[in-house]
Amino acid sequence: MVGGQQVLTLWFAEGSTCWITWRWEGEEDAHASRLDPALRQTLLNFYEQALPNARPAESAEEALNRALSGPLASPQESADFGARLADGLLPTELTQALIRRSGNGAERVCMKIHVSPTAARIPWGLLRIQTEAAGNQRALLLDFAYVAIAIPRNASRLAKRRDKEASRLRVNGTRRGVVAVIDPKVPGYPPTSALGSVLGPPQDNDELAALLGRRTGNLIPTATVFSELARRSDLDRRWLKSVLPKASAFLYVGHVSVGQDLTSSGASSALHLCCVDDTGQHDPLTAGEILSDEEFVFPEHVAFIGCGSGTDHTFLEPMGLSLAAHLRGAQYVIAASWTIPTDSYLPSTPLRRLILAADEALDSSNPARAMNLWQRDRAEAWFRDGHVKDTPLLWAAMHTFVR
Repeated sequence: MVGGQQVLTLWFAEGSTCWITWRWEGEEDAHASRLDPALRQTLLNFYEQALPNARPAESAEEALNRALSGPLASPQESADFGARLADGLLPTELTQALIRRSGNGAERVCMKIHVSPTAARIPWGLLRIQTEAAGNQRALLLDFAYVAIAIPRNASRLAKRRDKEASRLRVNGTRRGVVAVIDPKVPGYPPTSALGSVLGPPQDNDELAALLGRRTGNLIPTATVFSELARRSDLDRRWLKSVLPKASAFLYVGHVSVGQDLTSSGASSALHLCCVDDTGQHDPLTAGEILSDEEFVFPEHVAFIGCGSGTDHTFLEPMGLSLAAHLRGAQYVIAASWTIPTDSYLPSTPLRRLILAADEALDSSNPARAMNLWQRDRAEAWFRDGHVKDTPLLWAAMHTFVR
């Protein structure tokens, strides 16, 4: 148990067939079930149709318009898909045990999931499980469990071995500052270009000014108004290495680059800071560099709010920004499993609401639980009202990675 909470661990494996294995912590017996071979194609079709990841020759706007008319376009379509997905992924034996052991949701279970490449982008917050083995009543999986994505066991063991060194390198004393990199200026890219602004021109009355109100005196870099925090041009890798050891959390909002297919390397996944190389060209900070540079010491709580920042497990050899952060000291990493639409493409401000939710989760002793509760609220609002401000294209994209 974790703090008195029951822990259920799931493993997905895929090859010529797909399997799920699960075990309750503290019990020797494991359970396994072969999944329908068609499930893999169902997931791939969903990713192709429903997610706003741009296809070849498709613009970002075209990709979003496609997604807004796909399987997540309406509450009913989302509910139907979430039910089909739950039935395909989670055997009845598992879900009934989950409901029973959670006291019908009175004490949510901690569910840690080891995903396979195809399962890496599953929107767990949308899954709707049957509440009775032979009935038609359904409820959200998040009514009975807090869901987190577990990093590979070999990476977890390595991260724990490195924790002692990370503790030594951290600045002594209480770490109270939060490093906030908010829409940094990428050298050589105008605001409306491919690596331009994700939030638009910073205004001091921006909704995200709440970041300063919540963290008076505890923000790194120091800022008194939002326009001093966003769209900065002085936040490079040297600066980042110097401030992370002083911090209790790291919030990144900006561009992320990832490989586009399974043959790519997750080590090339990158944050786009304000860095240039010796020739003056923009020089992204890759996961591989973070791994190879021992001067990088991450705080325990991290959030990467960028397109595909949490796609580490989609690669045949899992790697990416989330795993790199874990291997440099992080315990919880909030990240996105697909492309996140910006507020410029949608009415209301769902991206800003997501950023504020992630920031609040970083303050929690258990960011995975905090994000799940927020996602549960968003799901309830979406299924009730169907307003685009609650579209699952944003909130369902977020996973919290744990050891």
